[in-house]
This record gives sequence, C-alpha cells and structure tokens, in this order.
Amino acid sequence: TQKSIKAYVDAEIDAGTATQIGVGQTWQGVTRALDGTSYTNSTGKPIMVKGQFHGDTDNHDIDIKITPSGGSEISMKFATSTNSGGGVSSNGSIIIPNNTAYRFTKSGDAVTSFSFNELR
Repeated sequence: TQKSIKAYVDAEIDAGTATQIGVGQTWQGVTRALDGTSYTNSTGKPIMVKGQFHGDTDNHDIDIKITPSGGSEISMKFATSTNSGGGVSSNGSIIIPNNTAYRFTKSGDAVTSFSFNELR
C-alpha cells in the first residue's frame, strides 16, 4: 500500500541519516597525544579529525595509523612541514569510520604546540 511504501522509504532515509557525517554532529576540541596512544571512534557515525601543529625548528612529520574493526593497520602521512628557517606549521584532516581505531606519531624536529578538533 501507499502507506507501507512511505513507512519503508522514511525508515531508509532515517537509517541513512544516522550514518552520514555532519548530520547531528558538532566540532569539538579534543585532547590527542602524538605518542602512539590509540583512540577509537565508537560514535556510531564517521567522524572528521583535524589537527594543527607548530614548531620552532626546521621540520616535523605527523603520521596517523588507522585500524578498521577486524582489519589490518595502515599508516599514512597526516601532516608534514619543512622550512629551512624555523617557525613551521602544518595541518591535517581525515575522516575516521565508525568502529575504527586511530593513533598519531611524530618524527622530525620538535612540535612545540598542537591541537585537535573532531566533528563528532
């Protein structure tokens, strides 16, 4: 019937909305470490992670290691900065699926300050 079709379509829309990034989410400042500490997105939705990094010396690299639920860890460059005169900055962002672990590590010269925000 028309009523049952509408109910089915409405349920599918609600189910899709529940898993879309940005729907019902807000940007939040979060504390994250650069020492390999693991964090897991268990929000029920994908999240976006954004990081900002600053240093006084020539360069730094920030890597992110991601492990999907039941999957193998992958590693990729999250942010990088090079500068021959010091005073460097870099930024990175990535979408983390639900039930996925992620962690950050750094290499290169010292990162003097950093911050993270997540759309969750």
